[in-house]
Amino acid sequence: MPAAVSFSWPDLVESRRIPDQAFARAYAAMSDVDRSWIKKNIAQLYALYPPNQTRAARTSTHWHCGFASHLARRPRQWALVLLSGSNPGPARTLAALLPAVTSGIPHILVALSPRHRRDTSLLTSLELCGAELVCCLGRQQFQDLLHQLAPSWGQGAVLSLGDTPPSPSSWKIIADSVLRGLAYWQAPLASRIALWCENPGQWLWDVLQWNHPGAHLEAWGPLRTEAPEYISRMAGDWDAFCDPQLFARGVPRAMAHDPRLPEAGLLLTPGQEGCWVWPELSPDLFLHRGMTVANSPELSE
Repeated sequence: MPAAVSFSWPDLVESRRIPDQAFARAYAAMSDVDRSWIKKNIAQLYALYPPNQTRAARTSTHWHCGFASHLARRPRQWALVLLSGSNPGPARTLAALLPAVTSGIPHILVALSPRHRRDTSLLTSLELCGAELVCCLGRQQFQDLLHQLAPSWGQGAVLSLGDTPPSPSSWKIIADSVLRGLAYWQAPLASRIALWCENPGQWLWDVLQWNHPGAHLEAWGPLRTEAPEYISRMAGDWDAFCDPQLFARGVPRAMAHDPRLPEAGLLLTPGQEGCWVWPELSPDLFLHRGMTVANSPELSE
């Protein structure tokens, strides 16, 4: 695996950088209770994605069938987290950003669309997780950034959140770049969160709403009528609730192991309203891997 090369973001990024004052205003505008939800999510994500303590690693294996393999790993040079379309909210954004942070990638950029640049909870979550570089990019500016990053595609990773994919021209650049070594991840569509209402006061609807502003919240179960009026009340039974096409749902803890619930996707219980995880986002996405395969005379004799 070739040695890592030096990297710096194009000048376009600095010219569109969101100033520190915007983060300070957003932080001050949020209550201590709301900030504590963001901190809880960050703490849980750090536990699920512990910090990588190595700059590089090499593992050598001598196989009984007479050859040796040498696996080299190191963090990629840069990661771009793109928020487009409807606001994915602080919980989902952190669930994509924190794994990149803890992987050891030295250069991380969060790119917001213009509609998100003044979102208080989103800016506060980025501030609390230590995002050092956040910029605001329109569609054309994002495409320009992709063009300028082209020489370093093999060193980077792009994570895309939101329900609006990149424009066709930007998507073509990304698709071509994946063939050249770019790591790309698209967040699964999670436009609905279905919640089973079994007990009074079971769910913190306001926390769900501001943490997942782009999601359609649904109340299911015998006490669904106790949900606020702005929550959709669904008449389906438990089997309909367990529809495997739904990515995210919430259930009482006692029901979390019901065999009819799909194993894929995300299942939350009360007390996790402000938290999120992308189960299929692996830390391996953020690592360069290279392998040497050679004869092993010592073992073949």
